[in-house]
Amino acid sequence: PKAQEEVHDDASNSKLRGNHDSSEVETKHSRPDNSVDSVAGKDIGVGLLRISDVWEKFLGSKIQVEFMRERILDRRKAWEDAASRNLSLTRLGMTAVVWPYAAYLHFGVKRVWSLGEYSQWADLCAALLSCGVAVNLLPYQAKRLPATSAFDEADVIFTDYDGIQLASSKHVLVPPAKVWLLDTFGTDGTVTNNTFFGRQLPMTNYPLRRFLSFVPGYAE
Repeated sequence: PKAQEEVHDDASNSKLRGNHDSSEVETKHSRPDNSVDSVAGKDIGVGLLRISDVWEKFLGSKIQVEFMRERILDRRKAWEDAASRNLSLTRLGMTAVVWPYAAYLHFGVKRVWSLGEYSQWADLCAALLSCGVAVNLLPYQAKRLPATSAFDEADVIFTDYDGIQLASSKHVLVPPAKVWLLDTFGTDGTVTNNTFFGRQLPMTNYPLRRFLSFVPGYAE
């Protein structure tokens, strides 16, 4: 929910929650009393079809970790049902880059040994897709940075400490205004004297509110 609030703004909100052609707007007297409900129902139906298209495009893309695909498919209906009851969360037209570099690096791609780590990324993708967000799940490329155009074209970016550190080692700054960092272990950026995840460059480029964690942070 916090990510939803940060990412959305007035411009994208008007763009993503359904576009009404001005030619379709008529006065109340020119239609039966139930016409407003009919138009709303039609718009919702079109929106749900567009969300379904977003899903199909994602599932047709390359997903290297088979467990992620299986989990997303297994829970698709539940996510879609939840989203259909909360249409205000719809963000059609928005694009998200999802780059779970730490999971790829430490927990395997073809032979995975931490399903919990990948579960959070799979659920993130499913949640975004159910809201109509087009998800670009970046593949694992050993010690190689994705094309920076992927970051430039995205509205929001989800990655982790390893992703930020790899980018920094290549002298690339992943756009701070777009980034949310998933932090499974709860350090959330409050530690100062650790060169990897402490509040030192490059991590200080990202405000603490952008660290998404299951547990509170700690300090020494």
